[in-house]
Amino acid sequence: MPGVTLDTVSRFRETRPVGGPPGQRCYLNGACAIETDLAPHDVLGMLAAVENTLHRDRRERWGDRTVDLDLLLYEDVVLDSPELTLPHPRMTTRRFVLEPCTEIAAEWWFPPSACTIRDLLDNISIPDPLIAVVGVPGSGAPEITAAVADATMARLVHDPRLALRPQVAILLLADAATLEERLAFRCRRDGPPTDIFADIVSAGSAVCDAPVATVEQLLQFQDRLVRRLRCPDERDAAAPKAVVAIDASDLGQAAAEATAAVEAML
Repeated sequence: MPGVTLDTVSRFRETRPVGGPPGQRCYLNGACAIETDLAPHDVLGMLAAVENTLHRDRRERWGDRTVDLDLLLYEDVVLDSPELTLPHPRMTTRRFVLEPCTEIAAEWWFPPSACTIRDLLDNISIPDPLIAVVGVPGSGAPEITAAVADATMARLVHDPRLALRPQVAILLLADAATLEERLAFRCRRDGPPTDIFADIVSAGSAVCDAPVATVEQLLQFQDRLVRRLRCPDERDAAAPKAVVAIDASDLGQAAAEATAAVEAML
């Protein structure tokens, strides 16, 4: 490939599919390091071209596919755009990614967590790792937590202050429209709220002195949470090494993604 030099290649590992429809075959996973003068978006375009050449089918997310090429890291670049997020946003809990990466680049730096690739693998390899599902009131954290625990047979522990120091944080992100809709739904209900609307009751004490927080206040709270967990310059020193951000607007899809993130650790 013009402008690309292959440096190191890991061995292939046969791994079971994670997420997606049932009945898929096992996959072969590996990692490679390249040297290139191409910009990150151009590397992504090159990978997509290779996938197209090998007849990659993109009709179903996480569906059966001939090949799946991801750009995981590009030096120490941290990037978040609609087309590309660097480092790869879900690699921190994917054993099938971290094991081959550790084989060829164990000491490479992972900027968002201020640690190495080997540290990320060690982080999910301890016995009984702790996983926190976090999000602002109205993001659906209680329901997503219950769904993940039910699917993975995990034990639920209520620890709102994260005193147990989890290894992984699943960060639920809700946009203004989603929070507005859920707050409005709660206001129309009679009697005590349930499910995803239950945590809105405590929003006032969590975010402000008002009985119920406004959407603007919830978004400000969410922005602070993101910075403390994900931003290299503002990240809390006690934050988990692995943080997986998930869109909380569709709770069914969010539950599936959160469950897949946990199952990928095994």
